[in-house]
Amino acid sequence: MKYLILLSILFFNPINAESVSKKTLTESEDKALSALCKIGLNADGGIWKNKDINAAIATIKWGQNYPDNIQATAYKTCNSGGYLK
Repeated sequence: MKYLILLSILFFNPINAESVSKKTLTESEDKALSALCKIGLNADGGIWKNKDINAAIATIKWGQNYPDNIQATAYKTCNSGGYLK
């Protein structure tokens, strides 16, 4: 019964990237993202492998409500946000 209720909530109230609003960044947060994205790209010997750096990127950009998992959110934020230039 619990699962049926949870499924109905998820089905009738889908959450997607468009429904999660980005927060307005300060200049300091924008600079931090520029630095963290360059570090996170190859952290710990792999692309987006460091969970803490990914979480920092996602949290700075989105607050506590990011649209995807932490690794995907960090990747999308850095690539589409122009922070890897």
